[in-house]
Order: sequence, then structure tokens, then C-alpha cells
Amino acid sequence: MTTNHRVALVSVADDNRTAIATYLQSAGFDVHACEELALPRSFGALVLLGDKVAGTDAVTCVRSWMKLTKSQRVVVVTSKPTGLRDLVATHPGRLFVLQAPAFGWELVDALRAAEPPRPRRA
Repeated sequence: MTTNHRVALVSVADDNRTAIATYLQSAGFDVHACEELALPRSFGALVLLGDKVAGTDAVTCVRSWMKLTKSQRVVVVTSKPTGLRDLVATHPGRLFVLQAPAFGWELVDALRAAEPPRPRRA
């Protein structure tokens, strides 16, 4: 399996994380479920379920991931999507924010979404 299919699923350990991990695995992703992510660069995509990670708010966490990584896709499922609006505008094609609760197929679509076409130089 390629690195692009390796997904870090970051959230509290609960039935929801287990269900999402199982769904993503059935869709062909190699899922690493965790409560805290130490090495974001080793994954093709990062998924955050919830508004906090290890006591840190989602915006701070995602901002650090975007700085540490240059090509990973980041998908966030949160009850506060407007808090990430500026980051989405800064990182189109890499950062996807879904309103909680989200279905597994929505996560798969966000993980597989093609990057938007880049403008051609004249």
C-alpha cells in the first residue's frame, strides 16, 4: 500500500473512532487510529475527529500540522467549522472541513478529492 493511502485517524478512543476506522479500512485505506499524532509526515492524510486533540483545540492542532507537512491532505470533522475558515482559504485542496457529525463516505470523498485545477501561466 502506498503512503498516500496511510491515514492517521486522530480522536478520542471511542465507538465512533472504531466505526470510522473500520469504514476507511473497507474503502482501502491503511488506518492508524490514535489520540495524539507525533509524526504527521509519515502519513498520506490526516483525519481529525472532534474539536480537541489531547487538550489542544482543533484550530491550533491543524495549524501545526499544516506547517509540519507540505503535501498531506488534512480532513477535520468538527462542530465548529467556521473556526477553520481562514486555514481552508490558505490551503485549498489540502484542508477539508466537514460539519460534525459526518458520514464515512464523506470522509472517503474528502480523502480522495482531486486537487482543484491550478491556473495556467500566460
